[in-house]
Amino acid sequence: MIRLALVDDYLNLRDALKNFLCLWDDLAVIIEASNGKEFLDRLCMSADLPHIVLMDTKMPVMDGFQATRYLTVHYPFIKVLAMSADEDVESQMMECGAAAFLLKGEDADKIVETIHLLLPDDNCMIGKMLI
Repeated sequence: MIRLALVDDYLNLRDALKNFLCLWDDLAVIIEASNGKEFLDRLCMSADLPHIVLMDTKMPVMDGFQATRYLTVHYPFIKVLAMSADEDVESQMMECGAAAFLLKGEDADKIVETIHLLLPDDNCMIGKMLI
Protein backbone atom coordinates (compact mmCIF):
# COMPACT_ATOMS: atom_id res chain seq x y z
CA MET A 1 0.00 0.00 0.00
CA ILE A 2 1.39 3.38 -1.00
CA ARG A 3 0.59 5.97 1.67
CA LEU A 4 -0.07 9.50 0.39
CA ALA A 5 -0.44 12.98 1.83
CA LEU A 6 -2.35 15.75 0.05
CA VAL A 7 -1.25 19.31 0.81
CA ASP A 8 -3.24 22.02 -0.96
CA ASP A 9 -5.15 25.05 0.26
CA TYR A 10 -8.12 24.32 -2.03
CA LEU A 11 -10.42 21.85 -0.26
CA ASN A 12 -12.37 21.05 -3.43
CA LEU A 13 -9.17 20.05 -5.23
CA ARG A 14 -8.04 17.89 -2.30
CA ASP A 15 -11.46 16.21 -2.15
CA ALA A 16 -11.55 15.51 -5.89
CA LEU A 17 -8.01 14.15 -5.88
CA LYS A 18 -8.67 12.00 -2.81
CA ASN A 19 -11.87 10.58 -4.33
CA PHE A 20 -9.99 9.65 -7.49
CA LEU A 21 -6.97 8.17 -5.69
CA CYS A 22 -9.24 6.04 -3.49
CA LEU A 23 -10.31 4.16 -6.62
CA TRP A 24 -6.88 2.51 -6.68
CA ASP A 25 -6.46 -0.49 -4.34
CA ASP A 26 -2.78 0.18 -3.71
CA LEU A 27 -3.15 3.89 -2.78
CA ALA A 28 -4.29 5.37 0.54
CA VAL A 29 -4.52 9.02 1.51
CA ILE A 30 -3.49 9.15 5.17
CA ILE A 31 -2.89 12.88 5.70
CA GLU A 32 -4.61 15.96 4.29
CA ALA A 33 -3.58 19.54 5.02
CA SER A 34 -4.31 23.03 3.73
CA ASN A 35 -0.72 24.33 4.06
CA GLY A 36 2.81 23.21 4.81
CA LYS A 37 2.71 23.96 8.55
CA GLU A 38 -0.53 22.06 9.06
CA PHE A 39 0.98 19.12 7.15
CA LEU A 40 4.20 19.10 9.18
CA ASP A 41 2.20 19.30 12.43
CA ARG A 42 0.08 16.31 11.37
CA LEU A 43 3.15 14.45 10.14
CA CYS A 44 4.81 14.74 13.54
CA MET A 45 1.74 13.22 15.22
CA SER A 46 1.23 10.38 12.74
CA ALA A 47 2.31 6.81 13.47
CA ASP A 48 2.31 5.97 9.74
CA LEU A 49 4.28 8.28 7.51
CA PRO A 50 3.36 8.91 3.90
CA HIS A 51 5.57 7.57 1.15
CA ILE A 52 4.67 10.44 -1.16
CA VAL A 53 3.34 13.95 -0.59
CA LEU A 54 1.37 15.67 -3.35
CA MET A 55 2.44 19.22 -2.54
CA ASP A 56 0.98 22.48 -3.81
CA THR A 57 3.47 25.31 -4.16
CA LYS A 58 1.57 28.46 -3.21
CA MET A 59 -0.31 28.24 0.10
CA PRO A 60 -0.84 30.53 3.08
CA VAL A 61 1.09 30.14 6.36
CA MET A 62 3.81 27.87 4.91
CA ASP A 63 4.17 27.31 1.18
CA GLY A 64 5.23 24.15 -0.62
CA PHE A 65 8.78 25.39 -1.13
CA GLN A 66 9.41 25.73 2.61
CA ALA A 67 7.66 22.47 3.45
CA THR A 68 9.59 20.57 0.78
CA ARG A 69 12.93 21.92 2.03
CA TYR A 70 11.99 20.81 5.56
CA LEU A 71 11.03 17.32 4.36
CA THR A 72 14.26 16.97 2.40
CA VAL A 73 16.30 17.57 5.56
CA HIS A 74 14.16 15.85 8.22
CA TYR A 75 12.32 13.13 6.25
CA PRO A 76 14.51 12.44 3.21
CA PHE A 77 12.75 9.11 2.52
CA ILE A 78 9.40 10.86 1.88
CA LYS A 79 9.11 11.81 -1.79
CA VAL A 80 7.46 15.06 -2.85
CA LEU A 81 5.36 15.21 -6.00
CA ALA A 82 5.05 18.96 -6.51
CA MET A 83 1.90 20.23 -8.19
CA SER A 84 1.23 23.76 -9.36
CA ALA A 85 -0.79 25.71 -11.90
CA ASP A 86 2.40 27.69 -12.60
CA GLU A 87 4.91 25.78 -14.72
CA ASP A 88 7.56 28.42 -13.98
CA VAL A 89 8.05 27.06 -10.44
CA GLU A 90 9.11 23.57 -11.51
CA SER A 91 12.87 24.18 -11.29
CA GLN A 92 12.48 25.97 -7.95
CA MET A 93 10.54 23.02 -6.47
CA MET A 94 13.10 20.56 -7.81
CA GLU A 95 15.86 22.62 -6.17
CA CYS A 96 13.93 22.41 -2.90
CA GLY A 97 14.03 18.62 -3.14
CA ALA A 98 10.88 17.57 -4.99
CA ALA A 99 11.21 14.22 -6.76
CA ALA A 100 8.77 15.12 -9.55
CA PHE A 101 6.57 17.96 -10.80
CA LEU A 102 3.17 17.99 -12.48
CA LEU A 103 0.96 20.84 -13.56
CA LYS A 104 -2.40 21.07 -11.82
CA GLY A 105 -5.05 19.96 -14.23
CA GLU A 106 -2.84 17.16 -15.50
CA ASP A 107 -4.76 14.04 -16.46
CA ALA A 108 -5.57 12.11 -13.26
CA ASP A 109 -4.11 8.91 -14.71
CA LYS A 110 -0.79 10.76 -15.18
CA ILE A 111 -0.78 11.55 -11.45
CA VAL A 112 -1.25 7.89 -10.57
CA GLU A 113 1.40 6.86 -13.10
CA THR A 114 3.86 9.33 -11.57
CA ILE A 115 3.11 8.05 -8.05
CA HIS A 116 3.88 4.50 -9.16
CA LEU A 117 7.09 5.62 -10.86
CA LEU A 118 8.23 7.39 -7.69
CA LEU A 119 7.58 4.41 -5.46
CA PRO A 120 7.64 0.92 -6.93
CA ASP A 121 5.64 -1.68 -4.97
CA ASP A 122 8.70 -3.20 -3.26
CA ASN A 123 9.53 0.09 -1.50
CA CYS A 124 6.28 0.45 0.44
CA MET A 125 7.81 -0.34 3.85
CA ILE A 126 9.91 2.82 3.69
CA GLY A 127 8.72 5.40 6.19
CA LYS A 128 6.92 2.97 8.54
CA MET A 129 7.46 4.34 12.01
CA LEU A 130 8.31 1.81 14.70
CA ILE A 131 6.96 2.56 18.16
